[in-house]
Amino acid sequence: SLKPAGGERSMRGVSSQKPSGMPGEANRQRPSRHLPNPGKVNGYLIAREVFDSRRDVICTSALFVVISYAIFILNPNLQFILPYDMPSLAFVQICCLLVLQRRWAVLGVVFALATLNRETSFLIILFVLTRVWTASEDRRTGLAVAVILSVIWLAIKFTLSSLIVGVESDAPVGGIVTIKFFYNLTTLLKPWQWPSLSALIIPVILTICFLFEKPNNKALDWIVPYVLGFTMIFIVANVTEHRAFGDLIGFAAMSLMFFFKSRNIFSSTPQPSPHFSHDRERLIERSVLIQIFAKSRNE
Repeated sequence: SLKPAGGERSMRGVSSQKPSGMPGEANRQRPSRHLPNPGKVNGYLIAREVFDSRRDVICTSALFVVISYAIFILNPNLQFILPYDMPSLAFVQICCLLVLQRRWAVLGVVFALATLNRETSFLIILFVLTRVWTASEDRRTGLAVAVILSVIWLAIKFTLSSLIVGVESDAPVGGIVTIKFFYNLTTLLKPWQWPSLSALIIPVILTICFLFEKPNNKALDWIVPYVLGFTMIFIVANVTEHRAFGDLIGFAAMSLMFFFKSRNIFSSTPQPSPHFSHDRERLIERSVLIQIFAKSRNE
């Protein structure tokens, strides 16, 4: 696994930089052209690129923090985090931000580092292809980027598989061949496992339900990679090891935010009470009747 020290050193130079402008401002400036501080890519910078409302940005960041805590800390089954888990999440978040900003050259470099660190960098390829499908990205550019990233991913994984010898493993090519689907399915059928799996499963269930409601393309950009990515990882990773699904946290937070927005949860515009609407209609009817009565009396 790639040691996170190098990544920290390359990104520490921008840790003191604050993003100029706040979400929702008409003249919002672009974030710094340097690599963003991983601490600020906890959903905040990405949410700024997607949402215009400051409340939506803050709520998305809060969702990211809550889900991260639930996945990495509140896991009663396997309470450990491997050295490459947190750098992997940071790499995926940075790659998503670079895709939104269309900084393709930098994306290629960061994606290569992410793939050296962990094979779940394939989520970025799904993200790019989904944006092509929803027309959020230019078709020719998006497909070219997806092909290049796929070549990088395959080249690194096959190279690592051929160079790293002497260690017996039933999962060649970076560990993506091991099948855990039936074990995970059996685990889901055990009711005593449901409380510990709730932090992992509930966001997926809500997102799948939302998918049947035909969300807009902006939401699909995050929902489709989240659902597909979860399904693919579910097949090859132990579902009780929540950390294996950690790179999906950003997609989960964005998908849930769109789910909540569709139901006016966290909405900045208060919805009128039905009782208030009914009373208002009765007042209007009464005023009309009074006007009619007064007019008839005058005649």
